[in-house]
Amino acid sequence: MMAAPLARAVPALPRVRVIKLMMPGYERPATMPKVTLDRDALRNPGKTLKAMGALALAVVDKYGLAYNFASRFVGLGIVSGLYAMLAAGVDVQGWLEGIGFGDVGTAAGTFGLAVALTSAVYPATVAATAYAAHPLARAVPLLRRKLGGP
Repeated sequence: MMAAPLARAVPALPRVRVIKLMMPGYERPATMPKVTLDRDALRNPGKTLKAMGALALAVVDKYGLAYNFASRFVGLGIVSGLYAMLAAGVDVQGWLEGIGFGDVGTAAGTFGLAVALTSAVYPATVAATAYAAHPLARAVPLLRRKLGGP
C-alpha cells in the first residue's frame, strides 16, 4: 500500500529489481499470483504457503527498492505508534499477561529499540548492500563449484 505511491513519486526505485539481484533466474509472472484463504487452504497449507511466497516475490519484484523503503517506513511508524501508546499509559504489560506472556517488558523494549535503530540506519544498509552485492554475486558460483552444488 505504501510502496505504490513511493514508486510513483520516485520512478527510479522500482527499476531496481531487488528480487532479480537476489535470484538471477527469477522472472515475474504475467499476472499477480492469487492467494485464497478458504477450507482448501487449511487442508493444504503447503500449497497456500507456496502461493503466498509467489505473491510476496511478485510484489517485491514489481515495486523493487520502493517496497524495501516503504516497508522500513511502515515498520518505523508501527514502532513509533506503539511507543506513543506506551507513553500515553496504555497497559500493554497487563494485556500481555492476559494472553499468557507474563514478563516480557524488558525483552520487548530491547527488541523495539533494536527495530527502531535498524530502521534508522536503513539507508546505510542499502548502500552497503549495493556495494557488497557484486562481489558476493561473483563468489556464489565459485562456492557452488567448491561445494559440489548445481
